Amino acid sequence: MGCGNGISACKLAKTYGCRIVGIDISEGMVELSRNWAQKEGLTEIVGFRVADAQELPFEDDVFDAVISESVTSFPEDKVKAINEYVRVVKSGGFIGLNEVKWMEEPSPEMEEYAIRVIGGCKPETAQGWKKLLENSGLQDINYKKAVNDMVRDATAIPRQEVFVI
Repeated sequence: MGCGNGISACKLAKTYGCRIVGIDISEGMVELSRNWAQKEGLTEIVGFRVADAQELPFEDDVFDAVISESVTSFPEDKVKAINEYVRVVKSGGFIGLNEVKWMEEPSPEMEEYAIRVIGGCKPETAQGWKKLLENSGLQDINYKKAVNDMVRDATAIPRQEVFVI
């Protein structure tokens, strides 16, 4: 989810020899991803398409894994997006979220600031992410904190967090 420029998808395919379908809501990012895959010689195992995480154009139980990389903070309906991840992943599969989170519950002004500065991003607290995942019926939820040095002010801007299901 959120293939961006395709670098992560191509790295996963190269490292693990797996087939990848990357999606992004932006046609421009999908085009960048396709160009990157072609440059890397991976077009046989890595493909990209325009799609919305809230309405995935795939049948049920298709993928071994779904990885969301800085995407699930953006949809208007996060529950719908997570439910789509659950729908398309095979039973016993893997769903991984690498998302920003609030270190503590933000003030309304701080939330508005994040939405404005980070282009519509609406992070959750760690507890908020966990609740969203649990409410989607997911079990065996593991959490790993990965601090992103991109932002220095821990009270003003969200940090990256990884949930492994």
